[in-house]
Amino acid sequence: MARFLVGALNAGGPDVQALRELVRKLNEVDRRIREKGYPGSESKVGLFDIPGNLELEFRRRGFDDATRKLLSDIQRELGEFKVTLWPAYPQRSGWKFLWWIPGIARDSPRVVYWMNRALVHDFAAAGLLRSVRECDFCQDWYFARKEDQRFDKLSCRERYHRSSEEGKAKRAKYMRDRRKREKSRKSEW
Repeated sequence: MARFLVGALNAGGPDVQALRELVRKLNEVDRRIREKGYPGSESKVGLFDIPGNLELEFRRRGFDDATRKLLSDIQRELGEFKVTLWPAYPQRSGWKFLWWIPGIARDSPRVVYWMNRALVHDFAAAGLLRSVRECDFCQDWYFARKEDQRFDKLSCRERYHRSSEEGKAKRAKYMRDRRKREKSRKSEW
């Protein structure tokens, strides 16, 4: 599923930018909350409380206006997401259910967008969305295998460091040292 979601984020099309922005917002709020601390079991927010109480809890914990605004944007965007289970037919092992998006024809291209939003939801709910990232060099999306991974490919990491001032200086020093070694090796012959 991660490959499917990353493929959708790297694809073109009118809905992809909105999907990318949703992932960015979710990951940014997640990052900020991990820095400040999650609302834990001491929180008075219940599972079925109205969303406004969650904003009060964040305000009480000291989250800034920008984080609360991002959270409100996410709630508004995902709040319009409605899918319905449609009982298609019984099978030997149980009923076959299909997801149906009210108001959108099943053969519409918008179905793909809404199903990708469902994937974003599922990844976020499972705590895996923070692993769906943009490469710091090429801006392609990828699924990070490590917490501190910033690049999708080794070549992007190398090209990023070679283009940085520190990387350029390190490469220049390496090349100077290499030329000295080659020069001394030639003089030995």
